[in-house]
Amino acid sequence: INSFVGFYYTEHCLAPFAWYAFSIVCRRLARSKAKIHQRLSTFTVHNCTCFHEDDRPLVYANIAALMRETQGLPEEAEDEEALACFDALVRDELPTALTMSLGPFCLRYGQMILLATAGFLPRMCDTL
Repeated sequence: INSFVGFYYTEHCLAPFAWYAFSIVCRRLARSKAKIHQRLSTFTVHNCTCFHEDDRPLVYANIAALMRETQGLPEEAEDEEALACFDALVRDELPTALTMSLGPFCLRYGQMILLATAGFLPRMCDTL
């Protein structure tokens, strides 16, 4: 009975701290995910940063060529029209793709291990 009481004592003492840490991590991840979605909703290729500004016309030309080939734009379409199409594609498709790639919890493997360990640590301490 003594070990049974110790288990509940340790678990109940440490569980609130584990849940508090978990809630902080989840809140930060939710805020960063919302910030990503907000930034993508106002995306425009014209606000992107080039390492060398001299490369910007080349990058724009490559994006325009890609959009003409993949989005069915006519060959005579202006580069600005193709860049606007790219902006719309990023705003419409990328938020969903990022959400799918991050998963429902947005936790890395190491973070999941830490949370699982925090859940089992009180039980391991009681058996010592």
